[in-house]
Amino acid sequence: MSLPSTKRIVGYVRVSTSRQAEEGFSIAVQRERIAQYVQALDLGELVEIVVDEGESAKDLKRPGMERLLGMVRRREVDMVVVAKLDRATRSMRDLLGLVATFERYRVEFASIAERLDTSSAAGRFFVGMLGLVAEWERSATCERTAVVARKLTRDGRAIARTAPYGARIVEREVMTSKGPAIRQFVEADPERRAELEAVELARSLRAEGLSIGEIRKRLVSAGFRNRN
Repeated sequence: MSLPSTKRIVGYVRVSTSRQAEEGFSIAVQRERIAQYVQALDLGELVEIVVDEGESAKDLKRPGMERLLGMVRRREVDMVVVAKLDRATRSMRDLLGLVATFERYRVEFASIAERLDTSSAAGRFFVGMLGLVAEWERSATCERTAVVARKLTRDGRAIARTAPYGARIVEREVMTSKGPAIRQFVEADPERRAELEAVELARSLRAEGLSIGEIRKRLVSAGFRNRN
């Protein structure tokens, strides 16, 4: 299949209800910036400008954005241009997802305010740095969560709605810096001792090389049942 001789460019503009009247964010201003950008750099043909009016950027579930992504997947566009990154999304995760989708379908992406253009080495480097920052944020969040979970576990506090096998969650009144408070704790439950036996049997069967399905059948035949 031959590629089109002229680059097909689609602009995307968005305004949220609370910011429609703000200078620099109106639909008209965004349209003009995109048109001038495409013309000044002679990028190709601006075939359409997709609009999301009165839509927030909390996620990508917006009529205009979904339509734009549909065009990308149908390979009806070669480049997407926005006036500012936060017009497309305010989430770094969603931004990286968008860029990944564009790359998969060989669609270039440009944001005028940030001077971002993934057709250039500098633009691809910028996106790569965003990915590294996002990965660092995820790792830092996991580390903080793990530290809190370990402390709660040492204190016997519940860290999930469901108790571990062989245990139960109970509520107790404790004194805090703000006075009495109800907290949930984990304690052994004699009535659930069979759960621990099931876990030990499952581990030994797994060590013998049995599959998950085979282990399930052995547990059922041995009379063990899950909590449901």
